[in-house]
Amino acid sequence: MDSEPVFVKSDSLLDRAFVETPCPTTWDKMKGSDSVRFCHLCHLNVYNIANLTDKEAEAVLSKGKDGGRVCALLYRRPDGTIVTDNCPRALRKVRDASKWLKAKVIAASTLVMALLTPSAANSEETKAAKSKDTNQNSCTAPKTGNVMVKPVETRNGSRPDIPLPGGISFRPSEQDQYAAKIFVSINAAGKKNGLVAPFPSVKFTIKADGTVENIAIKESSGNKKKDKAALKAVKEAAPFEKPPTSSTLPLNMEYRFTQERL
Repeated sequence: MDSEPVFVKSDSLLDRAFVETPCPTTWDKMKGSDSVRFCHLCHLNVYNIANLTDKEAEAVLSKGKDGGRVCALLYRRPDGTIVTDNCPRALRKVRDASKWLKAKVIAASTLVMALLTPSAANSEETKAAKSKDTNQNSCTAPKTGNVMVKPVETRNGSRPDIPLPGGISFRPSEQDQYAAKIFVSINAAGKKNGLVAPFPSVKFTIKADGTVENIAIKESSGNKKKDKAALKAVKEAAPFEKPPTSSTLPLNMEYRFTQERL
């Protein structure tokens, strides 16, 4: 199993989410609905992502993107994809009622066929299984996220495709990795030019070929000399590597210089 750091080719929180701190209890021991239950150990709501639409899942996970604490139950398949429910909430009752009725009809017909001819009953069951498998992209079945990474083991060594509730964190995206490299080089250029606190922040645009334009001070340090050194640092650090193919171009970047090296 691959345990090396991975980067996701998407900015979607759903694609990047993983359980970093597994919960010592289980979903079945929590009280609540199929979508959200309360954990008596951490005193937080735990969300079942597989029972939420992509939009609902993103809204839940967004609570944790800025350092907030979010707990969730993730169903991750061996290929790294996370299961969600693509059926809008308003249609779920209709879907579930339809599935219940269909199950009853199949069960009744199978029973009748079994009483008549066992081989016919087996054929009926096979047809039902095939019908279920051909609906993976419809509102009658869950769909997966768009994860572009190999699954990795959790810290306790559990398999990634087993439902696991716990504290959610997010893997860095290609854009995160790209931005981090740029900021390191800019910060190093600032130190080379003698830039010290208080630090200004800068904004600039990166084009498809990695060149930079529209360099400007976003928030002044209060010292014109320092601001000038910050602008010079961006110019010296450029051009950068070409942005990831998944990026929306041109890239609008903002950065505040720091004392410590990134």
